[in-house]
Amino acid sequence: MFGCAFIADEKTHTFVWLLETFLDSMGGKAPITIFTDQDQAMANAIEQVFPNTRHRLCLWHLQKNAVSRFGDLKADNTFKDTFKKCLYRCYNEEEFETTWFDMITKYNLQDHDWFTNLYTIKEKWCTALNKDFFSAGILSSQR
Repeated sequence: MFGCAFIADEKTHTFVWLLETFLDSMGGKAPITIFTDQDQAMANAIEQVFPNTRHRLCLWHLQKNAVSRFGDLKADNTFKDTFKKCLYRCYNEEEFETTWFDMITKYNLQDHDWFTNLYTIKEKWCTALNKDFFSAGILSSQR
């Protein structure tokens, strides 16, 4: 962690100010990668201020938020294991795609908005899709 700030709200314009201030303090050098939770205002600011920075989602936050989306599937250990495999244990894109679509089909999640949206941003969280850059061993699951 390179910096810390207290902010009055979590709106895009506040995050833009925060990130521009950080960028200024770093002599105009943007980070290569930034990990956050799924806050849309922060994502908007990152895209605006750091357009070439890889924005990744923290798997710990994703898994924590997912529990509230599971409904009756919370009690299904096979489902939870499959979902965790999609998050942490797919080693290539083909394995991820197969595991994801098998899970979506088996548990009838084709029309579930949260899972549909999560899939559209898979580049931000899927471990198998982020092996093309050096991260010094930092995992997106570390808080």
